[in-house]
Order: sequence, then C-alpha cells, then structure tokens
Amino acid sequence: LLQPPHLPQRRLPVLIMIHPNHLFQPRSRKAVNQAVQHHGLLLQYVTSPRQADKEEVLDAVRQDGMALEWTAQELRADREVVLAAVEQRSSALKFAAEKLRADREVVFKAVRRDGLALQFVAEELRADREVVLVAVRQRGSALKYAAEELQADRELVLEAVRETGCALAWAARQLRADKEVVLEAVRKNSDAFEYAARQLRTDKQVALEVMRRDGRAFEFATRQLRADKDVALAAVRRHGLALMHAVTDLRADKELAIEAVRQNGVALGYVAEELRADKEVALEAVRKDGWSLAWVAPQLQADRDVVLEAVRKNSEALKYATEELRADKEVVLEAVRKNSDAFEYAARQLRTDKQVALEV
Repeated sequence: LLQPPHLPQRRLPVLIMIHPNHLFQPRSRKAVNQAVQHHGLLLQYVTSPRQADKEEVLDAVRQDGMALEWTAQELRADREVVLAAVEQRSSALKFAAEKLRADREVVFKAVRRDGLALQFVAEELRADREVVLVAVRQRGSALKYAAEELQADRELVLEAVRETGCALAWAARQLRADKEVVLEAVRKNSDAFEYAARQLRTDKQVALEVMRRDGRAFEFATRQLRADKDVALAAVRRHGLALMHAVTDLRADKELAIEAVRQNGVALGYVAEELRADKEVALEAVRKDGWSLAWVAPQLQADRDVVLEAVRKNSEALKYATEELRADKEVVLEAVRKNSDAFEYAARQLRTDKQVALEV
C-alpha cells in the first residue's frame, strides 16, 4: 500500500491499514524509516531486502522489540540489533539467534528487564547461578525456567519466593518442606500454602501465618488443621466464608460462628442449624448483610428486632420476613426508606396504605 496522494510524505504513519497478504512497499527508504519508527511491527509487511537492512531493522526494534521476529536471519544474529530489541522488549530474546541467547551480556539485559525472559535463554545459562539470581529477583516465577539443580538452591529459592510467593511451586521437593522457605513464601502470598509439602500443611505455625493473611487458604489446610479452633478463627476473621471448610463440630461453635458472620453475614449459611436459631448470632449476621436473613431459623424470621436490623442493612431482606412482619407498618417503612424496591415485598394491605405509598 502507498500513502494517499493528498497526504504529505512526512505524515506517512497515518496510512497504516494493511492486509496481511500484502507487502508494504513505500516509495523510499525514508518512508520505511518513518513507518517503522512509529510502528515497529510494520517490518513484517516490508519486502525481504528491507528486512535485511540493518538501519531500518534497528528503527523497527527500537520501537517494538518484537519486530525482531520479522528481521532477516543474519540480523537476528547481529549483537547490536538483538541488544536494541531486548532493551525494548525482553521477550524479543525468543527470536534471537542461538549464539546470542547464550551471550551473557544480551541475556543479562533481558532478564534484568523481565525475569521471565529466562525461558528463552540457552540451556547452559539457565544453569548459571548469577543469571538465574538476577532473573528471580526481578520475577520470582522465573524459577520455573531455572535448571533443576538451581531449583534446589536454598538461597536462590528464598530470593524467588520473596519476590513471588507462588514461585514455591517450582522449588525442589526438599525446599517445599523447608519451614523457613515456606513461611517466606506464604508471607508474600498466602496462595503458596497450596505448594508446601504435606507435613508443613499440617504445621500450626505455618497455617496461622497463612490464615492471618488470607482466610481463603483454609480450603487447602489438612483436616487436622480444619479441626483446630485457633486456625479456624484466624481464617474466618479474614474470610468469613472459610467457615464452610471447618469440620462439623467447629461450625457449631458460637464464638467461631460470630467471628465468621461479623466478617461476612452470608457465612450464616454454613453455621450449624442450632446456631441459626441463636438471636445473638443472627443479629451479628444481619447487621453485616441483611440478605443473611434468608438463613436464620424460621422463628427468627418472625423476630421483629432481627428483621428490623436486616431491612436497615438491606431493604429487600423484607422478602424473607414472615407474613406478619411484612404487614408491620414500621418494618415496611424502614425497608422502603432504604430502598423503594422493597415495596414489592410488603403485605397487600400495606401496598394500599397512603403513608407507605408516599414514602415510596
């Protein structure tokens, strides 16, 4: 495609809408330079001789390192071109010639910018401790691409999990059973708990460290820990719905139930049946989330105090009140003042009441 004749040559980049089956063939070298300086990936559409023109290729990769994919083979082996490409986009290393993926200067430039570029590094340098250390300090998950012996290097793994806790997934088995390593990982990211060795997933100190950060990890705890009240309390204080993973006996513990519903009223749905009939527990739940009225025992759905607290938090909780309370003018007024949508759940006689209608 050529530049439309009514546009001055210097404004060439505005023309670009190129079909993949057509080559971009502007009239001059200057035009190519202008185009790739603005859109490096346009290099894929120029003719082969231009993809071998070092000056034009340098312009392209400086704008977008991934343009290296479309350069002539000999330029992918050109150190200056590849350095320019990885300086702009580390993952451009993928398209470099093999000898440059084994070049320490090129590799260091790439992994310093993005540790995940380690995946494109020559095998011998993925076993180079200095290279891998730079990579995991920049992006802990680069540990995935390190040589096996370095995944068993304690210092290196500690650096990785300090940057990204879930890098623990690629640590050697013995390090996933190392308490210090695992604690560092879960302090950074509680999801790393899933990758700890089984014996540490039964360790109370590790579990407490995890739950104090993210109660959702309670799901991955062993049954032994899910039966431990201290661990369960730490979990539900951070994530009330963690209560669903507690053993049955703990779901009947009033202290635990109150802590869970204070964090998330909907956790009432996982509380033992006898505690759903406990007014103190029910009040804590509906004060947090009016919708939790749906899970309180039927006798408390008829309790005026509980229902009033529920509709003050969420007016449409009126839906779960007994017929008698949906005909209680004070309760209905509280609900519709909060949100007029609750009017639909009022008893029929109140939907014809002038005061209620005016409030709505």
